[in-house]
Amino acid sequence: MVRLVRRLAWALLAVAFVLPPLAHADKLYVVPGIVVPADKKSKELEALTAPQADQIARRDLLSVLQPTGKYARDAWQPADGNVYGMTFYTWPYPTEYQGVCRKDAVTLNYRLVSHHDARKDLWSHDREPQGVQTQQAFYVAALPIESAGPIPICDAQHPGERANWFFAPDVEAAVRAMNMFRAAEAQLKAGTLNPEPCNRSGPDACRQWIASLDALSKLDRIEVCEAKEAGELCYVLSIADVDLTIQAMPSATDPANPTAITTIRVDAVTYVTE
Repeated sequence: MVRLVRRLAWALLAVAFVLPPLAHADKLYVVPGIVVPADKKSKELEALTAPQADQIARRDLLSVLQPTGKYARDAWQPADGNVYGMTFYTWPYPTEYQGVCRKDAVTLNYRLVSHHDARKDLWSHDREPQGVQTQQAFYVAALPIESAGPIPICDAQHPGERANWFFAPDVEAAVRAMNMFRAAEAQLKAGTLNPEPCNRSGPDACRQWIASLDALSKLDRIEVCEAKEAGELCYVLSIADVDLTIQAMPSATDPANPTAITTIRVDAVTYVTE
């Protein structure tokens, strides 16, 4: 093992002397310097012909999707009785963070599509599948989220049907935003953080109200927002009918756990049906 490490070190050192200077490069891309040998399955897949690869990939794609059930109109669809999409969810799978599971949502869109003949005369106008949209959904078992620890159990049986899933741009945003909420909650309870505009009777009522929110069971979505101060992190957490905007300074020692909360804002959300 020691001999192998030494060989790799000498190989990387030799590459460093062979590479041309990068001072005048317009772009610099960092790629892995150590190539891991392909495993048996990868070699088998790469050896497939194009028709074989298409068949295997389609089979594998279907294997990770949960059953969809019936066509139904989602809340975001117009209330006109038409079908605008069908959403598929993958089975849950683990992330690199302790107690965090992920599943992906793939929505197949349906739209009215017109077809014309060679003379550009309309001969068909019907609702057809056209394009897809994707989102990432996450489940968090407990707060705060640790970046190191045992791999969570995430599969068809775990975390279970009653688990609350929320959407986020990626796992890093999900983890940072949830840890920021946990830090803000602690500071609110300690009285060291005051919420910005809040339609409750006094700052104490606002602090108690925010501290009572159960983000783990009611969180719907996390979105990135633009911070007021340069260098700060900003996330909007949609919990029931409330949007919480939390800003914090990033942590140099633990990027996944920014605890220096600067502001928290509360906005009531009203949904209007057209």
